[in-house]
Amino acid sequence: MRPAVSRRIVWAFTIGLGLILLASGILVFAEATALSDEAKRCAPSIWQSQWPRYLGCAMTTHEGLAGGLIGAAGALFAALLAIDAIQERTSRGSDRQKLEQAEAKIAAVVRITPLVHAAAECLFSVDKAINGSPETDKLVALATSHLNAEMSRFVVPESLRGLGLEDRLVCLTIVGAINVFATVSERPSPTQTRVRRLESQRDALIKLHAHLRAFDPDLAQMFARDSETFPPESPPAT
Repeated sequence: MRPAVSRRIVWAFTIGLGLILLASGILVFAEATALSDEAKRCAPSIWQSQWPRYLGCAMTTHEGLAGGLIGAAGALFAALLAIDAIQERTSRGSDRQKLEQAEAKIAAVVRITPLVHAAAECLFSVDKAINGSPETDKLVALATSHLNAEMSRFVVPESLRGLGLEDRLVCLTIVGAINVFATVSERPSPTQTRVRRLESQRDALIKLHAHLRAFDPDLAQMFARDSETFPPESPPAT
């Protein structure tokens, strides 16, 4: 027998027993305190009564009260069982939703990994270009071309499907930061110097450290390794 079924049987038995004892107690109290002829009482006192004959007599004597108690107890029993069933269904639905979101998260990480890897290559090449000659800008252009190719293959709605709200927002933030880099790379400001343009590109990608750490720690580690950079708040140890 499944644990959920066993738990429900025990719960139903406990509720039923409790309601029976409560109804019996009310009937006994009503009979013991009723202002009636001693000859018509079920027993001189509860302590001198014969069980369960005394309870049957009390139900017959107080037929209206007994009927009301039985009806109320039945309705309460059904209501409590219904509440328990709703709570179990809600809990089961919540567990299923968490499982589906976890599976969607795994799929989203797989889909976005090539894009993050291309972004790491871009950051690596930008860092080299900042500290190198203008010839190294060709590496940035090559890496950016690879990133744009990955962006064209990346389908945002498909990657967001099934994710929880927080993961969706973080995923969109990651894609947004990469889009900022692509925009700065394709349409640089004519007033910017070469170094300033490269620094703007780096600023757009360096933010991915924090966003990726919030989305998936393993993906964040891969980005740090491939780009050979560190989060701004975590400089390399010396």
